[in-house]
Amino acid sequence: MLHIKKWIPVYLFVFTFSLALMPVSFAFDSTEAPTFSDGPIRVSTACEQDSAVISNDIALMNYDGETVADDTIKTPTCIINETSTPLSIARLIDNVVVIKGSTLFTETGVGAHYYAFSGYSNSYSEAFANIKLPTGFNNNNGARNGYIALGITGSLHGIDLGLRNTGSGWHPCVYDVGVSGGFTTFTAYTAPSTATNAIMTVKPVNTTTVHLYIQFVNASGNNVGLAFDRDISISSGNLVSSNNKIMCRYYRFASLVPVGTDNQSDGTYMTGGQITNCQLYNGSNYVSWGISTARVTNAWKVSSSKISLSYTTYNDIFAIQHS
Repeated sequence: MLHIKKWIPVYLFVFTFSLALMPVSFAFDSTEAPTFSDGPIRVSTACEQDSAVISNDIALMNYDGETVADDTIKTPTCIINETSTPLSIARLIDNVVVIKGSTLFTETGVGAHYYAFSGYSNSYSEAFANIKLPTGFNNNNGARNGYIALGITGSLHGIDLGLRNTGSGWHPCVYDVGVSGGFTTFTAYTAPSTATNAIMTVKPVNTTTVHLYIQFVNASGNNVGLAFDRDISISSGNLVSSNNKIMCRYYRFASLVPVGTDNQSDGTYMTGGQITNCQLYNGSNYVSWGISTARVTNAWKVSSSKISLSYTTYNDIFAIQHS
């Protein structure tokens, strides 16, 4: 668990040069609203290429992220097999409910949340999802932060890659779990008010680099805001290679995490959210990654009276209500 006390701006200096942006096309018609039926809707974009699409927006050349060095804000991700509280006690306090397999870690005091994990292998090179942003969000004036993320777990710990909302909109964030200074947010890429969804892809590049792609879209399926598309350096020793492929688990979660004490009757909520079209890429094809499929080996939810979760072959639908 990481707690954040100090925010240190990170400045990115980019030399001006011209480059051709790769075209981005979505599998749904840009003139129609995207659908979230139980079936694949995926993108064919630069996120599937090895090279990143670079935005040369002047403002973002001078300001691109904030590195959080200390620890006041929590996310629920722990190191695999780590328990901040024994499972028997956690079940009593926060009502841990195993949906599939077993819990890979447990933690109390971080609010209602759920996780879904794939098995540990080198069979898949990236994970994809279409995030339907919550239609209802109340964090009680900063009492909690919302997270919706995909992730990559190596042999030691996880790497959260996704979205965070502190009350001012959804923006990209990265958490190299358990690593000092490993939490980074990118508020310059905050979703515009017209955004309804976030197209997201995560992939390990090598043993010390992962890639995160996020593109917000509106109800008509058109791109809005700035695409976040970049390699992220991570701590060494976690990701390992086997037969020139990275060994890892992919995971996803949604949570509404307290900044301070976890009062689960504080009136906060995150409702109307979905993680849809969940898929893994096996080198040739995208395959379904729903909780009901064999590609999810472990899934659980915490504080079951405060979170509703339904799922299909491709989609998760969730609502968190601390009332």
